[in-house]
Amino acid sequence: MKKSILTSVALVLLAFAANAQAPITTASHNVKIVASNVMDIAFETPGDYTFTFDTPTKYDQGISSGPIGNLKVKSTKDWKVQISTTQANFTADVTANNAEVANNKLSVTTDEGTTYVPLATTAATIKTGVKGGLGVSGNTFAFGYKMNPGYIAPDNYTIPVTFTISAQ
Repeated sequence: MKKSILTSVALVLLAFAANAQAPITTASHNVKIVASNVMDIAFETPGDYTFTFDTPTKYDQGISSGPIGNLKVKSTKDWKVQISTTQANFTADVTANNAEVANNKLSVTTDEGTTYVPLATTAATIKTGVKGGLGVSGNTFAFGYKMNPGYIAPDNYTIPVTFTISAQ
């Protein structure tokens, strides 16, 4: 009986010894990033813009707005900003005047008036840039308009203008 108790104790001690391991001092795992495509454009100075034609000089030469605000771009890809409208003409308060002002009488600039791109129903590129946030040079830029409708019927005219960002 002593022999069987000693044998049992020896087997139990062997089992404990077999399970004994050195302490684990490290643990590790992987960290993954899921990066989605992000393209964001926003007005820094939102709001509508109004041109007032009240002198012959303004009707003859048109009006340049100068910079009216900034557009801010954040993108995970190199980008382009395009301008467009959904209408062929400005909409007038008086329906009879709806054909008075074509959409291309309004132009946009992003270089303080050196180059103007006329508004159209087909999107036109006005600015390009590289991926990044607002700290990247060129991802915040000024824009302005030039309006030259000629002598038009007295009325209030409106047109929607859309700035769209997409990948280059």
